[in-house]
Amino acid sequence: AAATLPILVVLVTMVWLRWSGTMAGFAGVIAAAAMGVLLLGATPMVLAVAGLKAMVLAFDVLYIVWAALLLYNIAEEAGAIRSIGVGVANLTEDHVMQLLILGFAFSSFLQGVAGFGVPVAVVAPVLAGLGFPPIQAAVVPLVGHAWSVTMGTLSSSFQALVTVTGYSGRVLGPWAAGFLGVACVLSGFVVAHVHAGLRPIRRCFGAILVLGLSMATVQFGLAYFEYYLLAGFGAGMVGLGLSLFGARLAQAVPGGYGGLLPTWPAEG
Repeated sequence: AAATLPILVVLVTMVWLRWSGTMAGFAGVIAAAAMGVLLLGATPMVLAVAGLKAMVLAFDVLYIVWAALLLYNIAEEAGAIRSIGVGVANLTEDHVMQLLILGFAFSSFLQGVAGFGVPVAVVAPVLAGLGFPPIQAAVVPLVGHAWSVTMGTLSSSFQALVTVTGYSGRVLGPWAAGFLGVACVLSGFVVAHVHAGLRPIRRCFGAILVLGLSMATVQFGLAYFEYYLLAGFGAGMVGLGLSLFGARLAQAVPGGYGGLLPTWPAEG
């Protein structure tokens, strides 16, 4: 319970008191140091070493974030982000399919490649440019890629889980991928629900299920064979390819996949 106090301090100061991230983080550090001294008897030397290790870890994370932001800015300057939005809009006019392609499959793919907020930073502006409300454009990628966080970013979170628990990746991988697979399928339905409630879920139930199960299966297979670094990336790539193929199939063959995929009529 004491370990959660610094996190609660950060959340309360940012959400309720509207403090900046810097101020809230500083308050969290003070709370963590106080808990260390009062409950664990930490000395100034222990606190100094812990602070140094935290700084090293922060730079390790920032190294990934900076590289991801650099990649995004290069893609933006090259016009790739705009081209993605235009390409999806030309591929299908159906809003739910656009959300599944961009907010679910593409954001999961980006999480597998970069992570650290890049899926939202890239996908949210594209969705807003397609005409989706700002709140919806931000929420959809947040929900859509959440299942891919643990084995995304070249499985950095999963590697941390292995280190902390002491269990091997061979033991944790299938279990983690199994639970994350359930979250993957549910994320697809939540993305559709965020857009227009239960109606798109009823209309696109089969398509969402196929897409979610495909990504979940690929991630589980890669994790089972201990390709953890590629699990999130591979699942997102398969999901992106399958969603694009499904959109094209629905245009060419009404009731594609034997009626499993809908014809994706345009809706507001």
